[in-house]
Parts: sequence; structure tokens; C-alpha cells
Amino acid sequence: MARCKERITLICEDKQQSVFIREYLRCCGFDINPNKMTIDICPQGKGSGEQYVREKFVAEVRTFRQKAAHTNSVLIFAIDADTKGVQARFNELGNLLNEAHMPERGQSEKIAIFVPKRNIETWIAYAQGTKVNETDVYQKLDRERECKPAVKHLKDNICSKPLPENAPSSLFTACEELNRLL
Repeated sequence: MARCKERITLICEDKQQSVFIREYLRCCGFDINPNKMTIDICPQGKGSGEQYVREKFVAEVRTFRQKAAHTNSVLIFAIDADTKGVQARFNELGNLLNEAHMPERGQSEKIAIFVPKRNIETWIAYAQGTKVNETDVYQKLDRERECKPAVKHLKDNICSKPLPENAPSSLFTACEELNRLL
């Protein structure tokens, strides 16, 4: 059943994150029709993707909060942990809100932050059956859309149950974040 009343805004580092998250949301029943979704990806060759997401964070949260009372919206950020920890990324973003004199995310706010460690390719490799760790860099796909079967497998066969112990720890955090939206 489509969750068609929700307007989704996705801010992410790159096209691979965008494709992965859109496909996962689609598998979860969200309407990812372009008329219901705004996607903001760091322009290629315009600097660091994680910096782009950080720079957008406060303004997007502010706009979301202004509209939240009037619309049924969802705000999603995707930012790689890279060599930092997942919690360090959350702390960075929380500090940005504090510096802007804005409250932290409320439990009922439909604002999710997905932080794959090291990057989204870790989650893709895991969903494809590769034994992964969160320090190695995994190969990028030739085409971003090639992640769709892995995403569907992740949703249907891995995340639909309690995650296995060998799942990347950042994926456990992502499941908690997804629950904010459901």
C-alpha cells in the first residue's frame, strides 16, 4: 500500500545514495513519484558530498519545520560516515542545529538521517551477500540502478526480520531511522 500522502525531500551526497534510498522507500510502500519527491544531490565536481549535505542541513530542517504543520512531509538526509563513526556524523549535524539555536530532532519529527559507514557501497555489498566491514571501500557499481535487486533483497529478506549479527552496525542505525518515517 502506497504512502501517497507524504511529500518526500531527500538530500544526499551522490546519485548512488539517491537510487538506493528511493528504491528502499519504494519497497517500503512510499510513493516515489517525481511529483511527490524532491531530490537534492551534490552536483558532480562541485566539492565534497558530505560537506554539501552538512551545508544544506539547517536550512532544510528549518523549512521542513515551517511546513510540517501544514503538510504531511518526510525529510531524509544521506551522508556517508567515511572514516568517522556514525554517531560522530549525528553529533556533527546535531551541533549544527545547536549553533543555529534550533532544537534537536524530536522523536515524532519525520526527519531521518541515513549514515552508511564507510559509504553506501558497504550496504550494497552486504545486501549482495559479501562479508563486509565498515572500514574497507567497496567497489562502485557501473550503473547506480544496478543496486535495485540488492535493495529489494535487503528489504525483503534482511531488514524484514531482526538484522543478523553480522550486519553492518550502521545498518542497524538506519533501521531505527527508517522507523521514524513509518
